[in-house]
Amino acid sequence: MSTNRNQKAYIRIDGSGRDVAGSLILRNKKPGNGKWREILAYECCNLVTTTTTENPLAVGKFYLGGIIASSSIIDNQIMIVSLEDLGTATWYNGSAVVTGATATSLKAGSSNTDTIISVQGAGTYAASLTRDNILPWGLPSKDEINEVYVNRIVINTGMANNGGDQLNLGNYYWSSTEEGTTTAWISNFFNGSQGFPNKNGTFDVRAVRWVNI
Repeated sequence: MSTNRNQKAYIRIDGSGRDVAGSLILRNKKPGNGKWREILAYECCNLVTTTTTENPLAVGKFYLGGIIASSSIIDNQIMIVSLEDLGTATWYNGSAVVTGATATSLKAGSSNTDTIISVQGAGTYAASLTRDNILPWGLPSKDEINEVYVNRIVINTGMANNGGDQLNLGNYYWSSTEEGTTTAWISNFFNGSQGFPNKNGTFDVRAVRWVNI
């Protein structure tokens, strides 16, 4: 290969002004057809041509009936959040009892939801709203609802692009994590803080579930 640092080369330009991958040619005169960008040939040795491949599993993408809500992959599964807003509800079903749904970690929301419903039974409350579907959705655990908060902006873009209900960024959302007999954890979607108000409080409800990749 020539070491002449004055040797010219040309890269083809597409209609958007971007370099066309694989179009580099060595010559002293610009080709007559199309649009080309002139460089010195020695620059080609450091030239990196990249193509952008969209990640179908990126946070904010539509996947298996919901919007991907976390970049965490656990047991070859990712978490999605439902397209539908489930409105507001209390955490309990009219009476304050200990359910034992105290798990906080990612992937714990589903089992917490099972526990809450098994103790509280039929009725209209936060956990039961997430199960009004043939698919295994659940009320997010404390850590899961925090993941939704952290990625709220990208998730809302995904909702807008796929006909979903956007998250209410000024509201509080219930988690499935119980704190005590009369209290359970919520997340403030305005500033990300978490706390444990009384279970008879009325806050927003959104469902999540983990799906295979």
